[in-house]
Amino acid sequence: MRASAGYMKTQHEESADAGIKYSPAKDHSGIGIIDGTNVDHDFPKHIHHSYSLGLVTKGQRIIQTDNETEVLSANQCFIINPLQPHSCRRMGGKNHDYSVISIYLPIMQKVSREIWNKEEIPFFPKVKIIDPLITDRFSSYLYNRNNHDSNRQEKLFSLLERLICDYAVAASPGKSVTEIHPVIQQICCYIDRNLDQIIRLDDLADQAHVSPFYLNRLFREEIGIPPYTYLLQNRVKKSMEVLLETRSIIDTSSQMGFSDQSHFSRFFKEFIGVTPGRFLNQNQGGTEEFSSVSPLF
Repeated sequence: MRASAGYMKTQHEESADAGIKYSPAKDHSGIGIIDGTNVDHDFPKHIHHSYSLGLVTKGQRIIQTDNETEVLSANQCFIINPLQPHSCRRMGGKNHDYSVISIYLPIMQKVSREIWNKEEIPFFPKVKIIDPLITDRFSSYLYNRNNHDSNRQEKLFSLLERLICDYAVAASPGKSVTEIHPVIQQICCYIDRNLDQIIRLDDLADQAHVSPFYLNRLFREEIGIPPYTYLLQNRVKKSMEVLLETRSIIDTSSQMGFSDQSHFSRFFKEFIGVTPGRFLNQNQGGTEEFSSVSPLF
């Protein structure tokens, strides 16, 4: 359908049927699941604290890292490493569907230890995973997520074993969690503990006993995004949990340190892909089994 004369939908608007929905694991495995439907949003450069294993189920998705740009079509998988800066966008401005599971580092280390018989951090050099068996196993895991399957965790580990065996290397050739500069580890921990507080670059520099200029440069080099972006991203992630607990946009905005509801809604839309109101409407189940974001360090 063509847009009416003189009107073009902006990035801050959303399609009537666009949605981001949480489906937390019923077995308390710590595997968080996100389903995006008719996503019409382009996500700026960001990082995750966990591995992100995803499957495009409709349309196409472009993922850009510092080293590559991949176009993923329906029934193709992707994997993002912890701390790997990347952006995601639609192909040709067309909406797409996807599902993503967040897999925290201890889980991947447990699987890799059984494979390699040593303590290593799996690193995936390529984003796109073209493997019919992995796609089939992942699709089955997603499809049966709400079933009471006693072998569900075993099936997940089988999927991760295949993924690590065929596509991971031991020890990252770039940054790994344990190789982050101690000053930046300290700052990330400080930010994670104080997401609801007003934090300025000068405050962070005082914590680390370095100059603001040096800290900003070092943070960008180590993490891939500025400290303020890191703060906003993690504040918004945490606000999802608070939002589902309070069911109040106003209360969440206030509790999480946003200057007003308008700023909260704008940043929520930027990093999550839908407005807080739509997110609430699409996630009515409460937060009993919601796995909150775990600090990386």
